[in-house]
Amino acid sequence: MLHLMAALADTAQGRIENARDHIAEAADVASRPEVGDGNFMHMWFSRGNVGMWETMLAVEAGEGGKTVEIARSLNPTGSRRRSHGAACASWLVWMTE
Repeated sequence: MLHLMAALADTAQGRIENARDHIAEAADVASRPEVGDGNFMHMWFSRGNVGMWETMLAVEAGEGGKTVEIARSLNPTGSRRRSHGAACASWLVWMTE
């Protein structure tokens, strides 16, 4: 997550190449077997999440064509949606106890 946040800061300051380096590092970490495709350490960190951040950063950088290309490669029915549903259910259980 730190690499993703650093990528956002770099993008906002116009340092697009630095941001791309951070995205590449985050993608490398997300592809490790111990991270998997789920809600790693309850931080919503996964390969899919890196793709969502990459899309958002392309929008921030004004790269419309790249934004569409990245967004088309994402799977919105993947682990983040399932994890979000599980988190909502856990919150409801916690609130009713």
